[in-house]
Amino acid sequence: MDLTNKDILSVREFAFYIQAHPNTVRKMIRTGQIAAFRVGMGINSSYRIAKSEALRLPLMNFNLHETLFNGEQ
Repeated sequence: MDLTNKDILSVREFAFYIQAHPNTVRKMIRTGQIAAFRVGMGINSSYRIAKSEALRLPLMNFNLHETLFNGEQ
């Protein structure tokens, strides 16, 4: 998947970029760890994420294991 020329990514593309599962990315959006915006309406809406959000993860002391297993509901 070539993402070099894209600045805005889908959840699936962002997950590929940070090497995580798309559901993990969706959870991070819901909990506010990643800023995203919705496109579309109703059931067909989806999130888009700026690629630069991936650069913020190390600054936030991002830990994928904690994201997955801390505070599961």
